Amino acid sequence: MTSINPYYAALDLGSNSFHLIIVKVTDSGIQEVDKVKHMVRLGEGLTKDGVISHDAFDRGLEALTQMGQLISNIPREQVRAVGTNTLRVAENGAEFLAKGEAVLGHNIEIISGQEEARLIYLGITEHNHFKDHNLVIDIGGGSTEMIAGQNSQPELLRSMKIGCANMARRFFHKGRINKGAIKKAMNHVGQTVEPHILAYQNYPRQRVILSSGTAKSVLRVIQNERPEANHVTAKDLNRLLDTLQMIGHADKISAALGIDPARAYGFTGGVCILAALFKHLDIEAAVVSQEALREGVLLELMGRTDGYGDERERTVTALQQRFNIDTTHAARVTILARHLSRSLGVNAPPRFDPLLEYAGELHEIGLAVSLGKHQNHGAYLIRHLDMPGFSHLMQQIMALLVKGQRKKLPGKYLDKLPKAQRKFTWQFCLCLRLAVLIYRSRIDLDPANYPTFSVDEHKNYTLTFPAGYLDAHPLTMADLQEESELWAESGKLTLNIIEAPQSEATASTPESTEK
Repeated sequence: MTSINPYYAALDLGSNSFHLIIVKVTDSGIQEVDKVKHMVRLGEGLTKDGVISHDAFDRGLEALTQMGQLISNIPREQVRAVGTNTLRVAENGAEFLAKGEAVLGHNIEIISGQEEARLIYLGITEHNHFKDHNLVIDIGGGSTEMIAGQNSQPELLRSMKIGCANMARRFFHKGRINKGAIKKAMNHVGQTVEPHILAYQNYPRQRVILSSGTAKSVLRVIQNERPEANHVTAKDLNRLLDTLQMIGHADKISAALGIDPARAYGFTGGVCILAALFKHLDIEAAVVSQEALREGVLLELMGRTDGYGDERERTVTALQQRFNIDTTHAARVTILARHLSRSLGVNAPPRFDPLLEYAGELHEIGLAVSLGKHQNHGAYLIRHLDMPGFSHLMQQIMALLVKGQRKKLPGKYLDKLPKAQRKFTWQFCLCLRLAVLIYRSRIDLDPANYPTFSVDEHKNYTLTFPAGYLDAHPLTMADLQEESELWAESGKLTLNIIEAPQSEATASTPESTEK
């Protein structure tokens, strides 16, 4: 390992609970040193207006404050915190995110349902060494993820907006449990999963794996009657639904079944989801995994840090192929943009640093729609595509860079980013625009003609070309003058375009195309 600090941490900010895992990397392998869970019940605290309630908000901040103390000495690049469904949909999610990052002392990324599903699958299959065909079902507070794949590679991923908390709010009002409510809940799950049934039924599977607190609680209830049980079966779930109907109210579940009182509110909804999925996907039995999202986050974090590959690179390559992007031109623009950016000295956090390169490699994705306003089409695609490995914020930043590659500056959008991401995103935008402009002719540029780039304390940026270059490229000079005027009008910075004196003209060597 190249890092001096051997500790890594991953946080999963789920709709029901917040989970933290801390590991230490030793010569003999990875050692788990701490694991913390807080039942914050954010999803349960979501009001009809989509707002996280005051009590749930405070529970979440208190949990993050305590977790922040445990990871305060771990380097930022060795910590990753991700938020899921409730933080994706809550009206005050951004407010919680800002306050949560402040008390935690680290950034929190909101990930898509598809990305959540991918990381869950990775955590389960890698930790359990499941090297064949698997179907993973993870039931959270606000969504349920279904992932089918082979080895550690997911191939079918679906994130459905059915979870323990939202099912409880919708079908088991004020905690009341009866036959009619259970039937309606089961029908709703069936309607939700119906478009996906055929794909999952036709996918080969050696095993079905359940993850999440609900699945663990279900297995513990089953083991109370059958201590030898190590699977959850369809019969077990149907019997449990009958038992819940007899119990009649969520307030009585904990005492009757011996489960965590904090999980009782959404328990019946979770069992309904499982029972309906077993029925519609023809599942007879499933094992329960102790690992889930946080382990997947941790594994990928460690893989990126230690140079073992990045899922984002695979995603970008796949999109280049899918949208028939001119990879030769994308590479030349990317190399120049990176060369300019690294001359300026404003460094992005490690997880965000590659975004300029990824945006450069995808900057012409919008041409697949049309030439006119292709920067807008490209931004829309990147914002809305499923992009494994990228958080919502990462996709938002890349979309802004693609949108801002030409024509109008995306100032009103960039200024809405979290404060911590604005400065480097502005720099990335400037450098990508200049690289696109300089390579407008789509002809390779001799490395000796790469401009140098510098900035002073007054935001005066100076782009210096070798002597005679601008005279020989009048269109480039005209474009650069227009670019300089655009930035001056924005009030963001002053862009000066000059040529080096003949005697001082020197070659500037770009970086290698290799990552």
